[in-house]
Amino acid sequence: MIALTLTRQSPAILLLAADPDQSLKWILVGGIVLCIVAMGLPFFRSAFYAITAPTYSLRNMGSDDNIFFSLLLVFVGGLFLSLFALVQKATLTASYLKFANAQIGQTLASYSNPTYKDIVFNEGVEKMMNAYYTIESLVFWLWFLWILLWLLSGVLFWVLTKLFGNQGPLKIMLSTLAYAYMLCGVVVGFFYFKLIGAFLVGGGTSPSLGAAEMIGVVLVIVSVVYMIIAVAQGGDVTPVQAFFAFLIAVILLAGVIFGVVYQVKPVYQAFLEELRSRSFV
Repeated sequence: MIALTLTRQSPAILLLAADPDQSLKWILVGGIVLCIVAMGLPFFRSAFYAITAPTYSLRNMGSDDNIFFSLLLVFVGGLFLSLFALVQKATLTASYLKFANAQIGQTLASYSNPTYKDIVFNEGVEKMMNAYYTIESLVFWLWFLWILLWLLSGVLFWVLTKLFGNQGPLKIMLSTLAYAYMLCGVVVGFFYFKLIGAFLVGGGTSPSLGAAEMIGVVLVIVSVVYMIIAVAQGGDVTPVQAFFAFLIAVILLAGVIFGVVYQVKPVYQAFLEELRSRSFV
C-alpha cells in the first residue's frame, strides 16, 4: 500500500522529498542539457574547433557568435562548476574541518587552563564550521559568479588590450573569452575543488598533492595559457601583448584579494585571540 501510494505521487513532490543536494545536482544536469539543446549542433562544432585550433578559430567564432550564444557557453561552464562543487561537497567539508581543527589546535597550543581546553576548542571549531556552512550554502549559485567574472574580465581585458592597439568591439572579446570560460568550467572545474581541498588539508600553506591534484595543477596552467590565447584573439593583439594584459589583470586581482584579506584578517585574528584568552574563572 505504501509503495502504491508513492507511485501515485507527482515527480515534483518526490523530488522535493529527496536529498536536497541530490535534487540540486539533477537541476544542474537538466540546465546543462537544456543549454546544449538550445545551442544545438553549433555548440559541438564550435567546441571542437575551440579545443583543436584556438589560435585560428576563436576570433572567427567570436565574430560570428551572437551574445546570447556566448552567454549560454559561459552558463554551461558555470553549471558544470556548480555541479562539481556539489559532487565534492562532503570532501570539501571534511577538508575544511581538518583545517579548522589545525587552526584552533595551534591557537590553543599554550592554553593555560587544561580543564576547559576541550570546551574552548570545540567552540572555536564550531564557529569556524558555521562560517563555512554559510559559504557552502551558496555553491549552487557559482554559475552566477562565473557569468559575472566573464563580464568583468571581458571588459577589463578589452580595456587593457586597447593599450596595445585593439580596435575591436567589446562583443568580440566577450564572445572569444566565452569559450575559455566554458572549457575551464567543464574540463578544469572538477580539479579546482580538488586543489582547494588539498590546500585546506595542508593547513592553508603546503598542500598535499596526489595524482588528481597534480593533474589539476597541469590543467590550471593549460587553462591560463588558453585564457591568454583567448585574450590575444579577442583583442587582436600578439600573444606577448596578451600576456602583459593578463599579467596586469592578475596584479589587479591580487590587489583586490589582498584588500579583502586585509579587511577580514583582523576579525579572524580577534576571534583566535578571544579563544586564546578565554577564562572561566
